Amino acid sequence: MEEAIRALSDLPAERQDALARLILDQIGDGNPLVLGPDERRAVEAGIADTDAGRTADDDALARHLARLRSA
Repeated sequence: MEEAIRALSDLPAERQDALARLILDQIGDGNPLVLGPDERRAVEAGIADTDAGRTADDDALARHLARLRSA
């Protein structure tokens, strides 16, 4: 854990804040995660796509993950 905290302290403040929010959300600090307008729209679009049956197949997901890994 100390190694992780040292690594986090080297990150820009914005990244530190984002990761801190994720960690606190995982341990249940009692404060809900607050989404910004762009994040909320992205989540709502994803839910609408899923409700409409528009989901990625395994091959599309594998291609997307491969692109992320090579970036």
